Amino acid sequence: GDGAGLCASGNEEQNLVRRLAAPGGADAAIFADDVEGTTALWTVDGSGAGANFAVSTAAAHSPTHAWFVVDPPEISDRRLATAAAIALPVSPPATLEFWHRYNFEAHYDGAVLESSLDGTLWTDIGAARIVAGGYTGTISSSFQNPLAGRQAWGGDLAVFTRVEVDLTDFAGESRWLRWRFASDTSASAGGDCSGV
Repeated sequence: GDGAGLCASGNEEQNLVRRLAAPGGADAAIFADDVEGTTALWTVDGSGAGANFAVSTAAAHSPTHAWFVVDPPEISDRRLATAAAIALPVSPPATLEFWHRYNFEAHYDGAVLESSLDGTLWTDIGAARIVAGGYTGTISSSFQNPLAGRQAWGGDLAVFTRVEVDLTDFAGESRWLRWRFASDTSASAGGDCSGV
């Protein structure tokens, strides 16, 4: 070497640029809520028997609060939606993860996940997109459940369990997400806790 550099008296580049960056990639959250603070990221509405989704401390995954809805013995249709659309990246593809537990009248009461491009017209997220913790059955077409004939989470899941949804099909779109619970005219169960 004929220079003054540190490596065997070699030449050394004097242009030094330092950059700071936040973590990115697959683990970077574009929307996160552990239900421990304000509920401003959410809207609740519904009709029929029972009450709308509400934050509860009776059971939780993250760490002390969760959304809760009662499973009444009458017709109800309750909804918990993001207050605004979530801009989904093109790359890397987005996934949705949440934890829930539930105790519904099997095959008659249940919950689904829906999405919307405009916050008005909602469609089911699609069972094929749920890659972990998928729907457990189909809601009976008897007894007037608003979700009759649809695949849904139902029955009894006693411990909080992780659900993962592949949102690759929605890359580059802005989407609202909505958890929807509905019950029929007959028996009931304990309700649903969901930590998002």
